[in-house]
Amino acid sequence: DVNKENKIEKRKQREMKLELDYVKSYFGIIKIAEFSSLGISWICMTTYFDSTFSQMGGKNVFFIATSMASWIIVLLWFITFLTSQCYRTPSPTKMLIIGILHLAFFNLHLISGALVIDSKTNSEMSCRTIAYHECTIQKYNCAAAFGIISSILFLIDGALHIVQRKRLFPASMSVEEPASMTEEVVLKITTQSKSSTEKATESTTEEATDSTKEATESTKETTGSTQKLLSRQQRLRSPQQKRLRIQQKRLLSQQQRLLSQQQRLLSQQQRLLSQQQRLLSQQ
Repeated sequence: DVNKENKIEKRKQREMKLELDYVKSYFGIIKIAEFSSLGISWICMTTYFDSTFSQMGGKNVFFIATSMASWIIVLLWFITFLTSQCYRTPSPTKMLIIGILHLAFFNLHLISGALVIDSKTNSEMSCRTIAYHECTIQKYNCAAAFGIISSILFLIDGALHIVQRKRLFPASMSVEEPASMTEEVVLKITTQSKSSTEKATESTTEEATDSTKEATESTKETTGSTQKLLSRQQRLRSPQQKRLRIQQKRLLSQQQRLLSQQQRLLSQQQRLLSQQQRLLSQQ
């Protein structure tokens, strides 16, 4: 019991350990840049209007809302990846979803930044109506600039996720390739089994035994290659790949049955060889 408790405590310590490698990675650096840029953008906008939301207008309020919401999401995202190993276990579906999500944020902040630039004149007039407040247009320009910078950072982040997905999971291993490989394996097995059977029937018992051994070894090799192919395809999760894995499992069972049949043939030929040797000794 004490050992189990110690193991559980060690696991908890490992789980709560900060993954500093994420901070050093491209994704961690971009997340820090996004957090800083978004914070500067909404802080500059609120200070420009002295936090008077009634004078901001709909476009500026939309800009602040999107910037603050994205700022909080980026912060939670960074903390989640910093305290876990999510980035160490990528999958093609997850990376594609993350990339599309970042591209959506890019479009959102690009639109909000364009709206802020478009409403600059009206915003200056609204700011001047605020009593006991000095309107510094540099703050407004800074907010708009960092809003556009944030959209560019989201674009880079999404593109990196999609590029990383293509690098880790290349499209060369498509559905057609394993299917063609499976057909080649089947043809190879059938041709080898036919050739070995013909040799066994036409040649002497000793030659048939050797050919059957060779066929058995080749069948084992093809079975091993099929098992490797199955292990490679277990990483892919599409419905087509699931169906393909089921077909290949059936193929593997057929290969195993063929191997057992060839082993039976080998044992029969060995018994026949022993009988012939007995007849020769009697003669």
